[in-house]
Amino acid sequence: MNQKFRYYLSLLSVLLIALLSISNIQEVEVSFLITKVQLPLILVILFSFILGALVTLLYSRPSKKKKKDQKRSTPEPKELPETK
Repeated sequence: MNQKFRYYLSLLSVLLIALLSISNIQEVEVSFLITKVQLPLILVILFSFILGALVTLLYSRPSKKKKKDQKRSTPEPKELPETK
């Protein structure tokens, strides 16, 4: 069930980003450190979305690996001897 929820949530967010991008096609001025550039707003929105997704992916990767390593390093519970 969790996998389906993630899939639908991802699909919904991609659709919302696409609608937002398509409805904002005018040119905007983007200023970097020493220069200013005219870009379509759709590119600015898509670039921001992709950059945010990459940062999220990079920050979530180490924690997944750490959890996996912890799982492997924890000893399995020993069975208790039967008593009569």
